[in-house]
Formats: sequence, C-alpha cells, structure tokens
Amino acid sequence: MESIFFFSFFFIAIIESVVSARWHATYFSVGIPIYSKEFAFHGTAPTPIGEIALNEAFKKTFTATLTFKEFEPNIFAFREKIFQLTLISYTPLMHGRLEINPNTRRIRVIGLLNWWIIAFVLTFSGYKESPSELIL
Repeated sequence: MESIFFFSFFFIAIIESVVSARWHATYFSVGIPIYSKEFAFHGTAPTPIGEIALNEAFKKTFTATLTFKEFEPNIFAFREKIFQLTLISYTPLMHGRLEINPNTRRIRVIGLLNWWIIAFVLTFSGYKESPSELIL
C-alpha cells in the first residue's frame, strides 16, 4: 500500500514539473491559493508592463529568480526559474499569476500552492513505519 503512495507522490511531482516548465495555463490558474495581495503601481512604472521588464526586475543572484510568462494581455504567470544555482536554496512552495488592471493602476498577485507539496504531506502523514525505515 505504501508503494502506491510513493508512486503517486513521484508521479505528481513529475507531472507538475512538466506542466510548470511548459507554462500550461491551467496550472497557473487552478489550485489552492496561499497568497493573495493587491498593490498599487509604482508612480514611474510603465503601462503596460511587459514580460521582459518583469523578468529583468525579478532577476536574482543569491536566491531563486522569478520568471514570468504572459498568457493574455495584463495576465502573467510566474514561477521560480528552473535549474538555477543560487547561494541560498530552498524548496519552492508556490507558483501563480499577476493580474494587472491598467485603468486602476493596480496589480493583484495570486500565489498557488505547488501540488507536489500536497502529495508529499498526504504520502508521509499516513506512513505508519518508523522514520528510520523511510531511509531504507
């Protein structure tokens, strides 16, 4: 029975990696929201905001870089850059989208929980063996 949980966990992690890397639109709009906030445009921000400007603005050297993809005018998906060596490394927990309203000069950020996190919790929360057996 435990092998089914492990297989499901790895299957979900692989599928999520593929749809994230291929910028599948549904992946970036359906999920469990863990962050939602609205911001006003900075006074000097260009309108409309473009994919290239967002990618440049969120380029990092010490932590993971956020990368953006425009799906529709004023709607951008975001995720952490895949395969980036950084000084500070951590497990990505979310992906999401930006919804820009140029009329009101507001930006809404919606962060969605990565699906493999849910699979990980479900897989290991029901595990009945001792922690040492997880390693073997």
